[in-house]
Amino acid sequence: MSRQLTPGRAARLGLMHGLEESQVDVLMHTLGLSRGSLDSSRNHYVAGGKDLATCRALVEAGLMEERPASDLSGGDPVFLASSLGRVKAKRMALDMLGMDWDGKPMTASQKRYLAYLDADTGETFGQWLDRKSREARVERFGFDPGPDPRHHRTRGGTEEACPAI
Repeated sequence: MSRQLTPGRAARLGLMHGLEESQVDVLMHTLGLSRGSLDSSRNHYVAGGKDLATCRALVEAGLMEERPASDLSGGDPVFLASSLGRVKAKRMALDMLGMDWDGKPMTASQKRYLAYLDADTGETFGQWLDRKSREARVERFGFDPGPDPRHHRTRGGTEEACPAI
């Protein structure tokens, strides 16, 4: 199951991991993970032009290390992913493939909980689920049809709603 790192996918991963799209692309490419593979085939990136600023930002974030330019690199500096960068890149590759740390496919519940953690909204998980459910209903129906009747409970047969647990 291989998924390519498209610009939109890189942008979503970047948002999830606090990186810009170009930084995700460079970090994944440095390790040979750009095509959704979990097997890292290398750890180097020769940067010049616009990629130089991207790599230096990754160095500032502690995700890459810079080595001096040489004749072998064509006069451009060489960047290596740090140990933190390798871990972050692997996590992004696993997220892209929808897998957990053990390489097993994540369940829908695990993916939903990771999305909640990445959203970092300050809401409880239940509040976040309720809001996401309302947003999905608005997207599906074009308006909020009210509470989901499957979750609506009343107290003692009256229309008074039960307090949230």
